[in-house]
Amino acid sequence: MGKQMTLLELTGQESGAVVYDNGNTIICNWSALEGLPYVFGPFLMDMNMESISVKLFEKIKDAFEYIGDIIFDTNKEAQSLKNHPATI
Repeated sequence: MGKQMTLLELTGQESGAVVYDNGNTIICNWSALEGLPYVFGPFLMDMNMESISVKLFEKIKDAFEYIGDIIFDTNKEAQSLKNHPATI
């Protein structure tokens, strides 16, 4: 089994929003995580990314349109995503 790619390697960014199928959204710095972030109590943990399908590199005009229920945003950065172009 080969090494998993991290979100840092995959996106070229240290932080951003991860939106899950159920709409839950985590806004965080993922540079130290080895997999996808998930919330465990007040902490972020990482989980295996082997079976995750990822769609990347679609330009959008407003990142906030894709954000669901924010379940983690310790730096209160969600508001900065309103009317902000992004790549997903």
